[in-house]
Amino acid sequence: MIHYVPICIILAILGTLLVNPTMYYHFFSRRINYKKKLAEYEEKKAKDHWLSAPERNIFFEFPILLIIGQSICFVIIFVFCISLFYFGGPIAVKYSLIPAYLWLPALFQFINFLWYVGAYNDTSFETSISNSIYNTCLILAGIFVVISIGVGIHTDVYNYLHTYEDVTFVEETHKEYPTVNETTLIQTANLATGSTVYSPIYRNGSWIYPVVNNDSNVASSGYFVYSAENNISFVPKDISYSPWLSTANNVQRLLRRREPSAVFWGDVSFQIEPETGDIYFAQFYGDYACFRAGRKVEGVILVNASNGKSIQYPITLIPDWIDWVTGVSF
Repeated sequence: MIHYVPICIILAILGTLLVNPTMYYHFFSRRINYKKKLAEYEEKKAKDHWLSAPERNIFFEFPILLIIGQSICFVIIFVFCISLFYFGGPIAVKYSLIPAYLWLPALFQFINFLWYVGAYNDTSFETSISNSIYNTCLILAGIFVVISIGVGIHTDVYNYLHTYEDVTFVEETHKEYPTVNETTLIQTANLATGSTVYSPIYRNGSWIYPVVNNDSNVASSGYFVYSAENNISFVPKDISYSPWLSTANNVQRLLRRREPSAVFWGDVSFQIEPETGDIYFAQFYGDYACFRAGRKVEGVILVNASNGKSIQYPITLIPDWIDWVTGVSF
């Protein structure tokens, strides 16, 4: 989570941006005005003994309610961003993420506007809050939204204009894979209750059906091999790490913790090492080609489904047995 903190702090500060100039106006300016009135009073009191001294009340001058409200806004935005980035799904943690997510501080700048309007008659601000102060919240909210939309438009336009001759992204889809009843497969292999059969993939002339059982990984996890001769066999393998888990053993979350700044391209792909038969999950990584647009693939990371250990390969050294990787075609 620590990698998300700087970005979340920046977004939270942008969301409460007006607290500083408003505090300056209400705290420092009032004190300057008080000192000016006090100096005038000292000059005139000798001539006018009935002249009243200027009142000074720090509790009314200092915008306590404003500070509390803006502090609450900051905490809300920060917690919301942390929750969005960390629990909402593994994403690349880069500062280029900030312009695309400026709609978050825009939302809370609008809340700032509502706060100033709502607190208008409940504080000592009286008529000293000019319309320009809280209307600026609306202006900032609009600017943030425009930037977020602009980033999205730029991304779409850039991706439309660049076709990526070196690496073309496609999905691994096969419409004519054999139809096999999942219940029949599980019963045939005598697998434990809770085993789940996932969509098949084509590997080395056979259809492979991944099977995962979260309660009994070794005995009831592995893969079915559906050969060209319509023979079905089950290969038991420990699958303690997979993209289908919602726990910390989720492959994408595991990779995000290990590579917080990498951009992952394509889906996680099921792979089988031909010599040992071990299961790996492949995930391509890289960076953006321009701003937050374009794909620049730099390599692939393999995660062992049994122990969670990862191996990283640059794009030129990818093993030959990595086949039909979802999302990437060379």
